[in-house]
Amino acid sequence: MKLSVAVLALAATAKVGAEPATVADFGSLDVEALAQQLSSWNLGSVFGPHFAATDMDGESLLLASKKQLTEAFPDISNLHWSRLFRKMQPFWDAQPEEASVDPSGNAGPARQRRQLGAQSVSNFSVQGYSGVSITPEKSAVMLHDDVVLARTASGLTIAAAEVNITGDLRVNGKITSDSFGDLSGVVAELTRNVSLLQSGFTYCEDCYQTSVEDFVMVETFNNETESTTLVVDPSKTGGCPGDLVLATDSSFNYGRGLDVCYRNMTSAGYQAFYYEVSHDIGSIDIDLVYHQHYSADAFYSGSSTTVESDVFCEGVTFASIDALGKRTHIYTAAAGYSRDASYTSYNCPPRNCNYDDDTYCVGPKAPLWMGDAYSCNSGSSGEASQEWFGAMEAQYSAAVRLQAGDLIEVRVMADQATSNEDVGIAKLTMVLGDTPAYPYDDGSGWVHFAEELDNRTLVGIDPSVGGNCPGDMSIVYGHDDRATCARSLTAAGSVSATYDVGHDVGAVTVDVQYNQYYSADAFASAAGSVIDDEYFVEGITIASIDSADTRSHLFTAVVGLTYDSAQTSYNCPLLNCAYDDKDYCVGPLSLPWMGTNFYCDSLNSGDWEDVWYAPMGPEDPVTVGATIAEGESVEVRIMADQASSNEDAGITSLKLTLDQKQAYPYDLGTGWVVFEEPSDGKIVVGIDPSVGGRCPGGLSLINGYQGLPTCTRTLTAAGAVSASYSAPFDVGTVKVDVEYSQYYSADAFASASGTDIDDSYFMEGITIASIDSADQRTHIFSAAVGLSYDTAQTSYNCPLLNCDFDDASYCVGPLAPAWLGTNFYCNSMNSGDWEETWYAPMGPANPITVGTQISEGDDIEVRIMADQASSNEDAGITSLKLTLEAKQTYPYDDGTGWVVFAEPTNGTVVVGIDPRVGGKCPGGLSLVNGYQGSPTCTRSQTAAGSVAATYSVPFDVGTVVVEALYNQYYSADAFSGDADSTIDDSYFMEGISIASIDSSDARTHIWSAAVGINYDEAQSSYNCPYLNCDYVDKSNCVGPYAHPWMGLNFYCDSKNSGDWEEAWYSPMGPENGVTVPATMSLGDDLEVRLMADQASSNEDVGITSLKMTLKTKQLYPVDPGAGWVLFEESTATRTSIGIDPTVGGQCPGALDLQNGYRGSPICSRSMTAGGSVAATFDLTHDASQVVIDLNYAQHYSADGFAGAGDSIDDSYFMEGIALALLAADGTRSHIFAAAVGIAYDTANTGYNCPSENCGYNDTSYCVGPSAPDFVGTDYWCDSGNPGDWEEVWYAGMDIPTWTVDMDFAEGDTIEVRIMADQASSNEDSGINRLVMTFE
Repeated sequence: MKLSVAVLALAATAKVGAEPATVADFGSLDVEALAQQLSSWNLGSVFGPHFAATDMDGESLLLASKKQLTEAFPDISNLHWSRLFRKMQPFWDAQPEEASVDPSGNAGPARQRRQLGAQSVSNFSVQGYSGVSITPEKSAVMLHDDVVLARTASGLTIAAAEVNITGDLRVNGKITSDSFGDLSGVVAELTRNVSLLQSGFTYCEDCYQTSVEDFVMVETFNNETESTTLVVDPSKTGGCPGDLVLATDSSFNYGRGLDVCYRNMTSAGYQAFYYEVSHDIGSIDIDLVYHQHYSADAFYSGSSTTVESDVFCEGVTFASIDALGKRTHIYTAAAGYSRDASYTSYNCPPRNCNYDDDTYCVGPKAPLWMGDAYSCNSGSSGEASQEWFGAMEAQYSAAVRLQAGDLIEVRVMADQATSNEDVGIAKLTMVLGDTPAYPYDDGSGWVHFAEELDNRTLVGIDPSVGGNCPGDMSIVYGHDDRATCARSLTAAGSVSATYDVGHDVGAVTVDVQYNQYYSADAFASAAGSVIDDEYFVEGITIASIDSADTRSHLFTAVVGLTYDSAQTSYNCPLLNCAYDDKDYCVGPLSLPWMGTNFYCDSLNSGDWEDVWYAPMGPEDPVTVGATIAEGESVEVRIMADQASSNEDAGITSLKLTLDQKQAYPYDLGTGWVVFEEPSDGKIVVGIDPSVGGRCPGGLSLINGYQGLPTCTRTLTAAGAVSASYSAPFDVGTVKVDVEYSQYYSADAFASASGTDIDDSYFMEGITIASIDSADQRTHIFSAAVGLSYDTAQTSYNCPLLNCDFDDASYCVGPLAPAWLGTNFYCNSMNSGDWEETWYAPMGPANPITVGTQISEGDDIEVRIMADQASSNEDAGITSLKLTLEAKQTYPYDDGTGWVVFAEPTNGTVVVGIDPRVGGKCPGGLSLVNGYQGSPTCTRSQTAAGSVAATYSVPFDVGTVVVEALYNQYYSADAFSGDADSTIDDSYFMEGISIASIDSSDARTHIWSAAVGINYDEAQSSYNCPYLNCDYVDKSNCVGPYAHPWMGLNFYCDSKNSGDWEEAWYSPMGPENGVTVPATMSLGDDLEVRLMADQASSNEDVGITSLKMTLKTKQLYPVDPGAGWVLFEESTATRTSIGIDPTVGGQCPGALDLQNGYRGSPICSRSMTAGGSVAATFDLTHDASQVVIDLNYAQHYSADGFAGAGDSIDDSYFMEGIALALLAADGTRSHIFAAAVGIAYDTANTGYNCPSENCGYNDTSYCVGPSAPDFVGTDYWCDSGNPGDWEEVWYAGMDIPTWTVDMDFAEGDTIEVRIMADQASSNEDSGINRLVMTFE
């Protein structure tokens, strides 16, 4: 086994104090001390700020892994990491195994090693010592072959024939014998060695290999990484490698002496040494101490040289040589003539000059092919003399790519004999690491800035890295002599370089620094250019080229002439101009096909000069969505419209991050833009020429407002252009987010009257529609352009509806077509008189969401239209985002005019009519512009009558909830002249009626909305009736009664004040939804009718919105259709049944339906003589009692039990309502009676209620005849008449809840009779509400 010996660097350094001797010492460094340690390694400027910001101390750095460090600080280059890792590796290797960290963050104890005893030497400090550490437990040192020092279980064993101690020997601090003097030194040295053995260094077999080869000290390290360290130090080795010659000057530096490796030549030339690398090399760190001899003159001979030249400087130069003999420059450290005297031919150049005073950096430039891989210094002060001057230091880290077997070449060169000038190496350390560092030039001029991954490439152009430009670009001295890639052409034109991508690319991120030369003038010659032209701009343009050689623009960096002088022909345009003062952004417009993926700047102030100006570029990288396939190319071109001697652009640095992950937005290549990543059932697509510089379909691309790329018509006559996008799935929602522009005199809906969606144009603006497989267009949304927002142009401005003018008083233009619904927007950005220009973009503040029904494969069409040529008026799209979602949005029009308002559930659907949603009316309803132009469904008839639309219900319906907004037109007059009408009449009011129609075509009324003529005048013939009248002032609710068969399921209102006008009034309707019971079966029709008794030109009604919620669940009370009302769901033992004409507008049996008190429906007799009418029903279960609730009414002079009969079977025996049980044999049994007395506040002894069971407030008037004996006590009597009686129905009366205990059998017949002893015209009673609960 071979022992690995770690040499401990324990000596103090000059800069920061003692180098940490052990892992424990390093771990004790606090944040500040760690920063000092990094500085001593020449890494402080790189790592110091990052580590300090995160409170990194020595212990944290020891415990962190390489991966954790590089991920925590991603901005630090791999090159610097390699240097730090090499410095840290001995400390990491020396950490105790299984070290832990306690919660406080302190390093915990390592795994316990076997100890030598309680009194070990572990407390002995090795600080300041040099020595040897041998880590295995069985460690020994053999001297010759007869003396051994060994670590044993008991401690230290010395195996020798004799041990001589010449000094004192102390054991636990006590001298044991004066005769052991010499042994103390030995013991002390052994103690130090034992301490080193216990210092915790991890054993690593063969990690380090050291050797000296041709005076080069070589150390190789192979653990997680592989590296080689080469050290040339003639003061240690006493010689020089290769052809280099050792020079020794013992008197140098006050007798300290100097050993250098130099040329020792009698003529110009170089001497070199070579090292063949044993493993692949990805990085090199150079640390050089060199000396200048006599009159070294830097790059005096550097002009027109190459790396192959024998001499191109005075200095030390490093290169690699591959197996084919190709030499690649790595780094050069040059020596200038004097650091404090101005020698323009011999001193260091201004760039990369390390003089303390850079005013003396005035020498010739370094060769361009070096890029920035050089530095220059001088050890000479004043006039040079024939001697070695003081030391100069140079450090350099670079990325290289060497294979095992390649050579590292180090050359020392000068253009004269050594006697006149030379350079010598005092110490050189080169660390060759196998981890690839970046950036590096691959030899073609393309620079790789990071490791290339399967899905990400960071590549670009930076001639400072490799002294190279790709393609046919030329390398020139740019600003501050920095290597720059430019054109170097003698005429207008471009140069280019292409890079083939190794994976699909969805995003290109551009980070560019570029330069202006002389009089570069942006888009001065750009008008009408296309991307394939030889030049179209002064600047740098980046494009992709596909397999068909089609270019797609990605980004352009443009150079304007000057940033502080108004050069209208040569400066940057306003769009994307980076000038501080935008008043000077007055140059020609950019090319619209660039979109907004360009940047323009100038660093020239005032008059232009024949110089390269400082680099410029976007402050932050610019990311562009792209669609580049693997194997396609990214092209970089530099172009200008004159020779390079007059104007040019140059690349200082261009980084292109090519990422497979798709960036958004991006242009599909057709002009259709995808704005975000599609998901299952959602895509955001649209038009935005700023993204890809394209317009889809027949749309034309131009420069719009302030040069903004805009899609428009470009037609010489009225008409439209369009583009279509095929829906990739069924679409239930379209969300529209649009910004559009007005050109010149666009005039909204000036030509809209009488148009339809298929016309070539119907407005000035943008319209979006779907087109199904039958080529049927359905409107989605439109954006219209009015003429002026602050001038009352009645023929050309936006209409009031959906007008976004700040001052709505100017929203006076023609109405939008009603079939647009309210899915449109109108605005103008023109103030006052219109001009032949594009105005600023406009659009809704928030996206507009529209419910749709678009099938996969249907087209979504975008049209731009106007009624004149584009030269006179037009509209343009700057951005249109269409979010298409499979999820259904509500409300939506099903295509027939029926609107679905909410997602149907099991047993619920919300359906109705709302022309604002889809611009349609169902059935025979007509679509018109109603109040303020709002779409309205109406009759549009030339005579009295009705129009209807029906909806087939999808399930049994027990509940209908109605929400309505409807409109009055002109002189609509509610129930005027419609008495005695039936539900089947063509009209029976002015209003909207909703009914069900069953399979036998029988109509059942559900709800109606009537229109009175006036809400603030007492129009007794035309106003709403009192019942369900929603006038603010109920005293004007004096119109004719509603039809009793409507029950209470109607509403009446008017929005007309005073005299009526030939106009649509504002919408009205119940504040809350009205819930109505129903008994509809699956497949029955729900019918909506609009009706009036005159032509629509005189009076009409319109629907703004009608929403009907249909539910399967049965609502109670409900009239199943025979007039008998169920008040709750019946069970096998309980039935709640009765009569209530307000529920279903019906009376059972022979009972007659009429208008009672204030028109409320009532069931009565309607007989021309004394007598009774009856209704019966059969019980479906046995019962032992009935609970009765009754509200009944008196008509005229009903007179209680006056003239009462003696038998229950008499035709009448009172004025009132009688309930009886009819046995199977026809026998009647009394259940209950409710009688009506003539007056409750007059003592009519012949006609009033009897004293018992009398409901008068003042029972002193209960003086009428008694009830017949067979009635018993199960009766009640009351009167609604105060004083003299009138021929009217009085207000309803409630009986107390009445319980009758009685045996009822299944099949028994229950009879309800209304009776009186005179004709109904003289006296009668009626049932408002009767509830009988049998249980």
